[in-house]
Amino acid sequence: MWCEPPLKHTYTVTLAGLVGAFAAYNGVHQMTHSTGCLWEDGALQMVLPGGTRWYVTLTLGGGCYHWWYSANDNACDPTGAYVFMDCQGYGPPCTGGDCGTPGSGTCSVS
Repeated sequence: MWCEPPLKHTYTVTLAGLVGAFAAYNGVHQMTHSTGCLWEDGALQMVLPGGTRWYVTLTLGGGCYHWWYSANDNACDPTGAYVFMDCQGYGPPCTGGDCGTPGSGTCSVS
């Protein structure tokens, strides 16, 4: 994708308020460009799958993930606040109560 200014090689993702199996991921994560429109840091991914909406996903296993989308609808700027989209906490290593109150886990990108 062509953007002016160009997208950065690294971004910082900050997660807060996560509980259960996700709690260990609260804090700051350095996302590094991997390929195409994908930035990664272990179980955490930031991706632009098409269109103009960015997504951040924390996946710990099948059926165990948190998912946010960018409030900023701009393919050339993934920074800012992200909005809670979904959480599934019923597949290993999640045990059922890992999502907490829907929307309680927050995400932002800088």
